[in-house]
Amino acid sequence: MATYTRFVDPDATAGGDGQSKALTNDGEGHRAYASLNEWEAAEQSAHGATDTDIVICCSNGGSHTKDNYEVVVDGWTDKDTSNWIIIQAEEASNAGTSWSSSKYRIGHETGDNAATPVKILENRTKTIGIQVECNLDGRVPSGWIIYGIGYSPPTSSDGHVHHIDSCFIKFYGAPGSAPSSPTVWTGILAAPPTTSPSVVPLYYMYNTIINNAMTGLYNGNGVAASFEHRAQNSYFYNNTIVGPWNQGLAGDSSGNSRNHYLKNNLISGATNPTSGDHSNTRCDYNATDQADLGYTAGANDHVLHTFTFVSSTDFALDSSDVGARGLGMSDPGSGLFSDDIVGSSRSAPWDIGAHKYVELTISGSACWGHSTGVVEDNIRTFLNNWTGTGSVDSSGDGEQLVLGGSEYMESEVVNTGVRHVVLSQNVYASGDTATLKYRHGATEVDCLSASWNIYSSAFESLGYVQLRLECTF
Repeated sequence: MATYTRFVDPDATAGGDGQSKALTNDGEGHRAYASLNEWEAAEQSAHGATDTDIVICCSNGGSHTKDNYEVVVDGWTDKDTSNWIIIQAEEASNAGTSWSSSKYRIGHETGDNAATPVKILENRTKTIGIQVECNLDGRVPSGWIIYGIGYSPPTSSDGHVHHIDSCFIKFYGAPGSAPSSPTVWTGILAAPPTTSPSVVPLYYMYNTIINNAMTGLYNGNGVAASFEHRAQNSYFYNNTIVGPWNQGLAGDSSGNSRNHYLKNNLISGATNPTSGDHSNTRCDYNATDQADLGYTAGANDHVLHTFTFVSSTDFALDSSDVGARGLGMSDPGSGLFSDDIVGSSRSAPWDIGAHKYVELTISGSACWGHSTGVVEDNIRTFLNNWTGTGSVDSSGDGEQLVLGGSEYMESEVVNTGVRHVVLSQNVYASGDTATLKYRHGATEVDCLSASWNIYSSAFESLGYVQLRLECTF
């Protein structure tokens, strides 16, 4: 038994062996694969049932090129019950609560019948932290089906298991005409292979965001996730479904042994939050802005709720949210996971949806984006602690905020106490100077509701401070 780890970076020169995340050959002649497709073709026959294969998806080149090749994971030796095929983002490229073009992302845009970016036809897989996009702009459909991630393992894969963990699936663009059916565009589609399996296949989807950001006349089509056709047990925990989908979570059919277990899912904007034979014996603690969930609500389900996100493109729960915060079931997966999409630990009672709101307060002085030689009380990363329309690049002492156009990034809240506060940029490393703003208040809530001030000189904090950087060029 062995574990084989390989790397993919679309900015790498094609023809690498994946044994390094270098973009060009490192000192030992290794470099990353240039696409998931290149990794799959090279590795599918290399290892066996007792091996775990891991591919780390990176975006470390200056161009942050999208992986624009369809990958079909097929032709591998079936893994035994201790091993997996794992497609996983590098930490710096982990999907977050908003889409990022500086992180690894995969899409495929060839013709009106564009292929699905990710197709999985193997028996035991995990897909972790990946951004998947489907651009339907101007497409004129002819009965075609397009989906972000598709699962259809062969009949021989009886008893297969698949995990979708902390991913971000986005459909966008303005389709040129309506599809033949409002359900043929699907964020994630799973079609198990066998009607009467000897071992029921298992699907798990958690901490995942599926966003319909399409525009135009036909944007109200599609299904966020459809796990359908044949016998299965599918578990949907703490997902955020957002946008004008025709259906949110679909495919449950008790008569066909398709059993869906839904807990802690936030479904905002979908005309039909669920479809199928969902039952409150298997589904509870879900929340929607619609008048009903598509099944008789359980004791802890919620309808007609208003959800407050950080922004229209950032689906982190805002501090003012009352539609999802603290309303979930704690540990619905019985130990399957304990964090949220950005890696924040969850605590009882859990929030509904992929993101857990965290009071972002730290105490004392703070430095973000550097560790070597730092004298402040708190050494913090920009990653997961600053949010906005910009992005975070690199890590360690090389970590930096990337801003362009009118982009901005905002910090977590710092509990300074009532004291004299001085703010500085680029103290431990060189960089461009952005417009630095701050706001403060006697409580965290007061701070977050205060107006922004352009920083020009030291000020007396009322107790809590938040910072904001805006692009100046």
